[in-house]
Amino acid sequence: MIDLFYNKFIFKFSKLVLLFLTSLTFIMLYFAADLKIDASSDSLILEKDKDLKYYQLISQRYKSPDFLIIAYTPNDFLLSSKVKNNIKNIAAELQSLEAVKSVTTILNVPLLESSKKSLADILEGVPTIEDNLIEESEVIKELTNSSLYKNNLVSENFKTTAILINLKDNNSLLKLKQKKSDYQNQMEGAFLNKNSSLEYKKILKLIDIERNKQRSNQSNLILDIRKIINDYKNTGDIYLGGIPMISNDVVAFVKNDLKVFGLSILVFLIMTLSIIFRQSRWVIMPIMTCFCSVIITAGIFSILNWEVT
Repeated sequence: MIDLFYNKFIFKFSKLVLLFLTSLTFIMLYFAADLKIDASSDSLILEKDKDLKYYQLISQRYKSPDFLIIAYTPNDFLLSSKVKNNIKNIAAELQSLEAVKSVTTILNVPLLESSKKSLADILEGVPTIEDNLIEESEVIKELTNSSLYKNNLVSENFKTTAILINLKDNNSLLKLKQKKSDYQNQMEGAFLNKNSSLEYKKILKLIDIERNKQRSNQSNLILDIRKIINDYKNTGDIYLGGIPMISNDVVAFVKNDLKVFGLSILVFLIMTLSIIFRQSRWVIMPIMTCFCSVIITAGIFSILNWEVT
Protein backbone atom coordinates (compact mmCIF):
# COMPACT_ATOMS: atom_id res chain seq x y z
CA MET A 1 0.00 0.00 0.00
CA ILE A 2 2.75 2.43 0.98
CA ASP A 3 4.90 1.34 -1.99
CA LEU A 4 1.97 1.92 -4.32
CA PHE A 5 1.36 5.39 -2.85
CA TYR A 6 5.00 6.39 -3.36
CA ASN A 7 5.24 4.95 -6.88
CA LYS A 8 1.92 6.33 -8.11
CA PHE A 9 2.06 9.73 -6.46
CA ILE A 10 5.27 10.78 -4.64
CA PHE A 11 7.81 9.64 -7.24
CA LYS A 12 5.59 10.39 -10.21
CA PHE A 13 4.95 13.99 -9.13
CA SER A 14 8.15 14.51 -7.15
CA LYS A 15 8.65 18.15 -8.23
CA LEU A 16 5.10 19.09 -7.28
CA VAL A 17 5.46 17.31 -3.92
CA LEU A 18 8.74 19.12 -3.19
CA LEU A 19 7.17 22.44 -4.21
CA PHE A 20 4.19 21.75 -1.95
CA LEU A 21 6.37 20.81 1.05
CA THR A 22 8.64 23.83 0.51
CA SER A 23 5.65 26.18 0.29
CA LEU A 24 4.05 24.57 3.35
CA THR A 25 7.30 24.95 5.33
CA PHE A 26 7.59 28.65 4.48
CA ILE A 27 3.93 29.24 5.37
CA MET A 28 4.33 27.40 8.68
CA LEU A 29 7.56 29.31 9.37
CA TYR A 30 5.46 32.48 9.56
CA PHE A 31 3.15 30.94 12.17
CA ALA A 32 5.96 29.14 14.04
CA ALA A 33 7.33 32.52 15.14
CA ASP A 34 4.25 32.82 17.41
CA LEU A 35 4.87 29.51 19.22
CA LYS A 36 4.18 30.05 22.93
CA ILE A 37 5.83 28.39 25.92
CA ASP A 38 3.90 28.49 29.18
CA ALA A 39 4.40 27.08 32.69
CA SER A 40 1.25 28.41 34.36
CA SER A 41 -1.53 26.27 35.84
CA ASP A 42 -3.76 27.18 32.87
CA SER A 43 -1.64 25.08 30.52
CA LEU A 44 -0.71 22.29 32.95
CA ILE A 45 -4.17 21.10 34.05
CA LEU A 46 -7.31 19.78 32.36
CA GLU A 47 -10.14 22.29 32.03
CA LYS A 48 -12.89 19.79 32.94
CA ASP A 49 -10.99 18.21 35.82
CA LYS A 50 -13.16 17.80 38.97
CA ASP A 51 -10.31 18.74 41.28
CA LEU A 52 -9.78 21.94 39.29
CA LYS A 53 -13.45 22.89 39.67
CA TYR A 54 -13.26 22.29 43.41
CA TYR A 55 -10.09 24.39 43.65
CA GLN A 56 -11.73 27.23 41.69
CA LEU A 57 -14.74 27.13 44.04
CA ILE A 58 -12.52 27.32 47.14
CA SER A 59 -10.44 30.10 45.55
CA GLN A 60 -13.59 32.17 45.00
CA ARG A 61 -14.60 31.81 48.64
CA TYR A 62 -11.17 32.37 50.17
CA LYS A 63 -9.22 34.64 47.86
CA SER A 64 -5.45 34.56 48.16
CA PRO A 65 -3.42 37.02 46.07
CA ASP A 66 -0.33 36.03 44.13
CA PHE A 67 2.81 36.86 46.05
CA LEU A 68 6.59 36.87 45.89
CA ILE A 69 8.95 36.38 48.83
CA ILE A 70 12.37 37.84 49.52
CA ALA A 71 14.58 35.96 51.98
CA TYR A 72 17.06 38.36 53.59
CA THR A 73 19.97 37.27 55.81
CA PRO A 74 21.84 40.47 56.77
CA ASN A 75 25.47 40.54 57.82
CA ASP A 76 24.51 42.46 60.97
CA PHE A 77 22.03 41.73 63.77
CA LEU A 78 18.46 41.55 62.44
CA LEU A 79 17.13 44.30 64.74
CA SER A 80 20.08 46.66 64.40
CA SER A 81 19.22 50.16 63.19
CA LYS A 82 21.23 49.60 60.00
CA VAL A 83 19.34 46.43 59.06
CA LYS A 84 15.96 47.91 59.97
CA ASN A 85 16.75 50.88 57.76
CA ASN A 86 17.69 48.55 54.88
CA ILE A 87 14.43 46.59 55.25
CA LYS A 88 12.46 49.84 55.38
CA ASN A 89 14.12 51.11 52.19
CA ILE A 90 13.61 47.80 50.37
CA ALA A 91 9.92 47.80 51.34
CA ALA A 92 9.49 51.41 50.18
CA GLU A 93 11.09 50.69 46.80
CA LEU A 94 8.97 47.58 46.33
CA GLN A 95 5.78 49.41 47.30
CA SER A 96 6.48 52.02 44.60
CA LEU A 97 6.12 49.35 41.88
CA GLU A 98 2.76 49.52 40.11
CA ALA A 99 1.97 45.80 40.35
CA VAL A 100 2.65 45.58 44.10
CA LYS A 101 -0.39 45.74 46.39
CA SER A 102 1.37 45.65 49.77
CA VAL A 103 4.66 44.67 51.42
CA THR A 104 4.84 42.86 54.77
CA THR A 105 8.07 42.89 56.80
CA ILE A 106 9.09 42.37 60.43
CA LEU A 107 8.81 46.15 60.81
CA ASN A 108 5.07 46.43 60.18
CA VAL A 109 3.59 43.18 61.55
CA PRO A 110 1.52 43.55 64.75
CA LEU A 111 3.19 42.39 67.98
CA LEU A 112 0.13 40.90 69.65
CA GLU A 113 1.75 38.92 72.48
CA SER A 114 4.55 41.21 73.58
CA SER A 115 2.29 44.29 73.60
CA LYS A 116 0.31 42.70 76.49
CA LYS A 117 -2.77 44.70 75.55
CA SER A 118 -6.35 43.75 76.28
CA LEU A 119 -8.81 43.14 73.44
CA ALA A 120 -10.32 46.58 73.99
CA ASP A 121 -6.90 48.25 73.72
CA ILE A 122 -5.96 46.23 70.62
CA LEU A 123 -8.90 47.80 68.77
CA GLU A 124 -7.18 51.16 69.17
CA GLY A 125 -4.03 49.85 67.49
CA VAL A 126 -1.35 47.19 67.88
CA PRO A 127 2.28 48.28 68.23
CA THR A 128 4.92 47.25 65.69
CA ILE A 129 8.72 47.26 65.71
CA GLU A 130 8.67 50.64 63.96
CA ASP A 131 6.82 52.17 66.93
CA ASN A 132 9.76 51.39 69.30
CA LEU A 133 7.33 50.82 72.20
CA ILE A 134 8.40 47.27 73.11
CA GLU A 135 11.72 46.04 74.44
CA GLU A 136 13.98 44.26 71.98
CA SER A 137 14.12 41.06 74.04
CA GLU A 138 10.30 40.83 74.07
CA VAL A 139 10.18 41.38 70.31
CA ILE A 140 12.70 38.59 69.68
CA LYS A 141 10.80 36.30 72.04
CA GLU A 142 7.51 36.79 70.20
CA LEU A 143 8.95 36.53 66.69
CA THR A 144 10.86 33.31 67.46
CA ASN A 145 8.10 31.62 69.50
CA SER A 146 4.88 32.76 67.84
CA SER A 147 3.33 30.05 65.65
CA LEU A 148 2.37 32.84 63.25
CA TYR A 149 5.86 34.30 62.77
CA LYS A 150 8.30 31.49 63.65
CA ASN A 151 9.79 29.92 60.48
CA ASN A 152 7.41 32.07 58.43
CA LEU A 153 8.49 35.65 58.95
CA VAL A 154 11.80 34.93 60.71
CA SER A 155 14.04 31.87 60.92
CA GLU A 156 14.37 29.90 64.15
CA ASN A 157 17.89 31.26 64.73
CA PHE A 158 16.66 34.85 64.12
CA LYS A 159 19.19 35.48 61.36
CA THR A 160 16.91 35.43 58.30
CA THR A 161 13.71 37.34 57.67
CA ALA A 162 11.09 37.18 54.92
CA ILE A 163 9.73 40.14 53.01
CA LEU A 164 6.28 39.28 51.61
CA ILE A 165 5.28 41.05 48.39
CA ASN A 166 1.53 40.82 47.73
CA LEU A 167 0.67 41.43 44.08
CA LYS A 168 -2.40 43.17 42.71
CA ASP A 169 -5.11 40.97 41.20
CA ASN A 170 -5.69 41.06 37.47
CA ASN A 171 -9.42 41.77 37.74
CA SER A 172 -9.93 41.77 33.96
CA LEU A 173 -8.49 38.26 33.64
CA LEU A 174 -10.43 37.00 36.67
CA LYS A 175 -13.74 38.26 35.21
CA LEU A 176 -12.99 36.66 31.84
CA LYS A 177 -12.13 33.34 33.49
CA GLN A 178 -15.38 33.45 35.46
CA LYS A 179 -17.35 34.02 32.25
CA LYS A 180 -15.47 31.14 30.62
CA SER A 181 -16.31 28.90 33.59
CA ASP A 182 -20.00 29.88 33.38
CA TYR A 183 -20.14 28.96 29.69
CA GLN A 184 -18.38 25.64 30.35
CA ASN A 185 -20.97 24.81 33.01
CA GLN A 186 -23.71 25.54 30.47
CA MET A 187 -22.00 23.28 27.92
CA GLU A 188 -22.16 20.34 30.32
CA GLY A 189 -25.95 20.43 30.35
CA ALA A 190 -26.63 21.37 26.73
CA PHE A 191 -25.09 22.79 23.57
CA LEU A 192 -24.60 26.54 23.35
CA ASN A 193 -26.68 28.46 20.83
CA LYS A 194 -24.96 30.33 18.00
CA ASN A 195 -24.67 33.68 19.83
CA SER A 196 -23.39 32.07 23.03
CA SER A 197 -20.90 29.98 21.06
CA LEU A 198 -19.52 33.09 19.35
CA GLU A 199 -19.33 34.90 22.69
CA TYR A 200 -17.50 31.93 24.23
CA LYS A 201 -14.90 31.94 21.43
CA LYS A 202 -14.50 35.70 21.85
CA ILE A 203 -13.86 35.24 25.59
CA LEU A 204 -11.20 32.59 24.88
CA LYS A 205 -9.37 35.03 22.59
CA LEU A 206 -9.62 37.83 25.18
CA ILE A 207 -8.25 35.50 27.88
CA ASP A 208 -5.30 34.65 25.65
CA ILE A 209 -4.58 38.36 25.05
CA GLU A 210 -4.90 39.19 28.76
CA ARG A 211 -2.67 36.29 29.80
CA ASN A 212 0.03 37.43 27.36
CA LYS A 213 -0.13 40.92 28.89
CA GLN A 214 0.09 39.48 32.39
CA ARG A 215 3.09 37.31 31.48
CA SER A 216 4.89 40.35 30.06
CA ASN A 217 4.01 42.53 33.07
CA GLN A 218 5.03 39.80 35.52
CA SER A 219 8.35 39.30 33.75
CA ASN A 220 9.05 43.06 33.93
CA LEU A 221 8.03 43.12 37.60
CA ILE A 222 10.47 40.33 38.49
CA LEU A 223 13.25 42.16 36.65
CA ASP A 224 12.45 45.36 38.59
CA ILE A 225 12.45 43.51 41.93
CA ARG A 226 15.78 41.86 41.13
CA LYS A 227 17.26 45.27 40.32
CA ILE A 228 16.12 46.52 43.73
CA ILE A 229 17.52 43.59 45.73
CA ASN A 230 20.81 43.65 43.78
CA ASP A 231 21.53 47.03 45.41
CA TYR A 232 21.51 45.29 48.81
CA LYS A 233 23.66 42.25 47.93
CA ASN A 234 26.61 43.76 49.81
CA THR A 235 24.57 43.96 53.05
CA GLY A 236 23.95 40.20 53.26
CA ASP A 237 22.41 37.25 51.43
CA ILE A 238 19.18 38.18 49.67
CA TYR A 239 17.10 35.95 47.38
CA LEU A 240 13.79 36.21 45.52
CA GLY A 241 11.27 33.35 45.52
CA GLY A 242 7.61 32.59 44.85
CA ILE A 243 5.48 30.75 42.30
CA PRO A 244 5.28 33.65 39.76
CA MET A 245 9.09 33.89 39.77
CA ILE A 246 9.52 30.12 39.34
CA SER A 247 7.01 30.08 36.47
CA ASN A 248 8.76 33.01 34.78
CA ASP A 249 12.24 31.52 35.22
CA VAL A 250 11.19 28.05 34.02
CA VAL A 251 10.01 29.54 30.71
CA ALA A 252 13.27 31.52 30.38
CA PHE A 253 15.34 28.40 31.12
CA VAL A 254 13.38 26.31 28.60
CA LYS A 255 13.82 28.92 25.85
CA ASN A 256 17.55 29.08 26.55
CA ASP A 257 17.83 25.27 26.65
CA LEU A 258 16.03 25.00 23.31
CA LYS A 259 18.69 27.22 21.74
CA VAL A 260 21.65 25.45 23.39
CA PHE A 261 20.47 21.84 23.01
CA GLY A 262 18.93 22.48 19.59
CA LEU A 263 22.26 23.73 18.26
CA SER A 264 24.13 20.88 20.00
CA ILE A 265 21.82 18.24 18.49
CA LEU A 266 22.21 19.82 15.03
CA VAL A 267 26.02 19.67 15.27
CA PHE A 268 25.86 16.08 16.59
CA LEU A 269 23.56 14.99 13.73
CA ILE A 270 25.79 16.57 11.08
CA MET A 271 28.90 14.89 12.53
CA THR A 272 27.19 11.48 12.85
CA LEU A 273 25.71 11.53 9.34
CA SER A 274 29.03 12.69 7.88
CA ILE A 275 30.90 9.83 9.56
CA ILE A 276 28.34 7.17 8.55
CA PHE A 277 27.48 8.17 4.97
CA ARG A 278 30.52 10.28 3.95
CA GLN A 279 28.45 12.07 1.31
CA SER A 280 27.10 15.60 1.67
CA ARG A 281 23.71 14.82 0.10
CA TRP A 282 22.98 12.19 2.79
CA VAL A 283 23.78 14.83 5.40
CA ILE A 284 21.79 17.68 3.87
CA MET A 285 18.63 15.67 3.08
CA PRO A 286 17.98 14.29 6.61
CA ILE A 287 18.79 17.68 8.17
CA MET A 288 16.37 19.43 5.79
CA THR A 289 13.71 16.79 6.55
CA CYS A 290 14.11 17.36 10.31
CA PHE A 291 14.04 21.13 9.81
CA CYS A 292 10.81 20.98 7.80
CA SER A 293 9.19 18.63 10.33
CA VAL A 294 10.03 20.91 13.26
CA ILE A 295 8.82 24.05 11.45
CA ILE A 296 5.54 22.43 10.33
CA THR A 297 4.87 21.02 13.82
CA ALA A 298 5.58 24.39 15.49
CA GLY A 299 3.37 26.13 12.93
CA ILE A 300 0.47 23.74 13.58
CA PHE A 301 0.80 24.31 17.35
CA SER A 302 0.66 28.08 16.77
CA ILE A 303 -2.35 27.89 14.44
CA LEU A 304 -4.24 25.73 16.95
CA ASN A 305 -3.08 28.05 19.75
CA TRP A 306 -1.55 25.14 21.69
CA GLU A 307 0.99 26.30 24.23
CA VAL A 308 4.07 24.17 24.83
CA THR A 309 4.29 23.33 28.55
